[in-house]
Amino acid sequence: MEPLLNTSPPYRRMLRRLGRVLVLCTALLLGALAGGAGAQPEQPEQPSEGLLFDDPLTDITALDAADRLFLAGDMKGAASAYKRALATFPDTSYLDQALYRLGVALSSLGQQTEARDAWERLLAQVPESPFVEEVGGELLAIYRRDREWDRVLDILLGRLGRAQPEQKAGLLIEIADARLALGEPGRAIQDRLRRQGYLPPEARAEGLAELHRLVDERMTVDDLESIAGDFPDAVPGAWIQERLVRHYLDAGVVYKTDHWAARYEAAYPREPFAREIGRLVKEQRKRLRAHRTRVAVLLPLSGPLAGYGEPVLNGIRLALQQARERLPDGELALWVRDQGDGRPLLTGHVKPLFKEAEPDLLIGPLLSTEVEQTARQARAEGVPLIAPLVPTPAGAGGGVVGLGVAPEAEGVAAARHAFRSAGLSRFVILAPVGAYGDRVGRAFADELARLGGSVQETIRYAEGVSEVRLNIEAMVKRDLKGRGIPAVTEGDVARLGAGELALAGLRKGDPTAKVGAVPPPPLQGPPLGPHPYFPGFDAVFLPGPWQQVVLVAPQLPFLDINVPIVGSPGWNDLRLIKKGGQAVLGARFVTPLFRGADPGRAFANAYQDAYDRMPDLFAALGYDAMNLAIRALLDDGARTGGPWPRLVGPFAGVTGALTVADDGSVERDFAVLEIRRRGFSQLERVATAPEPARPVRPAATVRAPTEAGEEVDPAPLSDDSWVWPADTQ
Repeated sequence: MEPLLNTSPPYRRMLRRLGRVLVLCTALLLGALAGGAGAQPEQPEQPSEGLLFDDPLTDITALDAADRLFLAGDMKGAASAYKRALATFPDTSYLDQALYRLGVALSSLGQQTEARDAWERLLAQVPESPFVEEVGGELLAIYRRDREWDRVLDILLGRLGRAQPEQKAGLLIEIADARLALGEPGRAIQDRLRRQGYLPPEARAEGLAELHRLVDERMTVDDLESIAGDFPDAVPGAWIQERLVRHYLDAGVVYKTDHWAARYEAAYPREPFAREIGRLVKEQRKRLRAHRTRVAVLLPLSGPLAGYGEPVLNGIRLALQQARERLPDGELALWVRDQGDGRPLLTGHVKPLFKEAEPDLLIGPLLSTEVEQTARQARAEGVPLIAPLVPTPAGAGGGVVGLGVAPEAEGVAAARHAFRSAGLSRFVILAPVGAYGDRVGRAFADELARLGGSVQETIRYAEGVSEVRLNIEAMVKRDLKGRGIPAVTEGDVARLGAGELALAGLRKGDPTAKVGAVPPPPLQGPPLGPHPYFPGFDAVFLPGPWQQVVLVAPQLPFLDINVPIVGSPGWNDLRLIKKGGQAVLGARFVTPLFRGADPGRAFANAYQDAYDRMPDLFAALGYDAMNLAIRALLDDGARTGGPWPRLVGPFAGVTGALTVADDGSVERDFAVLEIRRRGFSQLERVATAPEPARPVRPAATVRAPTEAGEEVDPAPLSDDSWVWPADTQ
């Protein structure tokens, strides 16, 4: 039978108990003597609050009472008694036993959260308690159920430190499993290798076999790619890289196969698999060339531009996966080549790709200069080219289609919506420094002038936007001066007192003043008070990436520029709302991709299911490029006259309704999105096709939304950001 109280270590606890009993007896004796000195009338016995407080002088009595309830199976009473005892005696020497039994009682009552709290308190306050192992076992079950693998790992590592050598092999298996669940595959392998040292010699071969199965069956390809360079020895390094080579051989991913095959042959030339790689690679290429149609892809998938190439390739793969559901086997193959290794474009990548893949169509590369070079070789080979991120090069002729969004198209779309639908005609432009800012600002101004509006001033901001406020303040002063309105000067600030400054909206020592405030009258007269600035223009056009917009936009209301803001596709990221706050609410921007309504919504959902992240514009352009290629190569009639005629004409993409002209140039419409607290709402779509020079008068009222749909932020987005490569501007 379990004792009422744990008496280990026996002598210390016995002495402590005897001492407390002695104190109790002394107190009782003194009380009796005091009572004999002056007889008091017998008091009626007060009702007891329970066994817990029969003797409030010691924790022994309180915990003994709780223990009796616990051992009698009265878990509800025991839980209440333990709670009250611990509240009265929080520093009791029997804290560990009380917390352990309190947790057991609460767990039996189904109060798992409170039981967990009691056990966690035990581990934190009495880490050397003999109850640690039992409590650890209870908490392990809870943590595994709740998938709290970091806590599981903490308990297992504590056990490992206390375990005997013969127990450590089993614990290291559990630790490796917890590390796998935490996304630490490299450390999981290290734990398995460490386990080999605790196995008897006759069991070590089976231990290695278990490690091999771990690599082959329980680790993802992403896991293995992340740790392949961490294990130079053949065990387990060769196993890791062999699995990667075999995976990409089976998947038909040529560039990944080449990469890992080369690494394997260099690192493990004496391994048996090294002698098979050459044959397996040739068989892979033979299988791909046996497909009726082949699309080659040339993108930077390593190096500094990999962040642009990877989402484009993801969009291409998603389109191919969806197409294969309706295509017969052997109909379409994708042959991908990574151009990010620094070799010359033509001799190192384009010509070898045409020779190996013999493609029917090429997607890529990314940058405009590369597209122009590749297009010449593609025309010589008779292969159409789709450039996913740049517009069709001027004078490219037939055979090249550029799906990239030109800055000029952004400016035209923004101007048409602002003038026609929002009734805004007088603008100030705040554009980023660089070629992109030049082009989008010029196009906006030209289109606005054609429609009958005007741009009063253009201000440029650099990446750091440290001087943008000064530039805006100078612009406001010029605006006031042009309209004959005086502004507060530095001299006014110097001569006025604190009260007058406050009335003018200023503060002492502020040389810039509050721009637009009208100076008060002489001090002997009654002050007029602050005078807000009313801009002499209708709105601000603020193109650029959202990371810069959230720094520039708040400067406007700070300087009393409370006018509508119109933006560009770089705004299309829900983090803009979180970072920009009130300054961007109600603003509008144009973008080819809207993920809140079909077809953009269906694409975004499929992309997130496939890659566990929301797609950016790069991924959407890759998706459209592949779907356009599939239409050109596989739709009815594609086999007669070659694929080029099928590239020309209207195409419904997720980046807008596209029209490909005979010369390969592309016109598309843009979605107009309004920023709300919960996301983006689409108001209309605006075409960018050329129009006659006749101006159109602005509308008197704002157009109501023409298409339902709202893009709501359901979860934090990935870190993928919309920022153009410098060469594509």
